[in-house]
Formats: sequence, C-alpha cells, structure tokens
Amino acid sequence: FGPSNCVGKGLAMQEMRTLVSTLMQRFEMRFPEGWDAQQYEDGLEDWFTIQKPELKVVVTPRRA
Repeated sequence: FGPSNCVGKGLAMQEMRTLVSTLMQRFEMRFPEGWDAQQYEDGLEDWFTIQKPELKVVVTPRRA
C-alpha cells in the first residue's frame, strides 16, 4: 500500500489468474477418497503465520 507498493503486483496477479484458469481448463481436480474437510481444518495452526497441513488433490488430464 502506498509508495512502497510492488510495481509488478498487478502483472503478477494477472499471471496467477491466467495460470489457474489454464490449469482448470486442462485438468480435472478432486479430493482423494476418504478426504475429511473437518480433519484438515482441525490441522490448521495460526500463530504468526498460518501453518497448513498437507492438502492432497488428485489431478487428471481432461479428455478433449
């Protein structure tokens, strides 16, 4: 925020949006069998910066 703000932040955010939309178009993503959202949330630890437990995702190419 202010004069110390990153000059390339807008470009970086646009690049991330482009990457995420490309991944969503090309791959199907789902949680593995037996994944428990409550167990994941219980594993979150917030001290100064949040510590997140492993988040497993099954990624398969989409059929054309």
